[in-house]
Amino acid sequence: MRYKVFKYASVNDEIEEVIKYYESVSDSLGKRVEDEILKALYKLENNPNHYFNLADNIHRRILVNGFPYMLVYTIESDTVLVKILFPQRDDPAKHLQKLTG
Repeated sequence: MRYKVFKYASVNDEIEEVIKYYESVSDSLGKRVEDEILKALYKLENNPNHYFNLADNIHRRILVNGFPYMLVYTIESDTVLVKILFPQRDDPAKHLQKLTG
């Protein structure tokens, strides 16, 4: 089964910020981080249940290969809803608190 992947608008902004940061270091690094984020999103289309449950047992996370970021998402029927992109060094609980109120 293939899932539909939707991103919060803020996730698009976060992705753009990350890409711009890595482009400021190196154009090729900016392209590489963009490719790895797209690969992670593609993986979610195919098997979102494969990735790690967070402590709240509602949200899951997938790591961006080769970069210190993760995407946090939920699965609702045949849809994956990507809610946030943030650095792995941050505490997921802090970001989940923002998402849940």
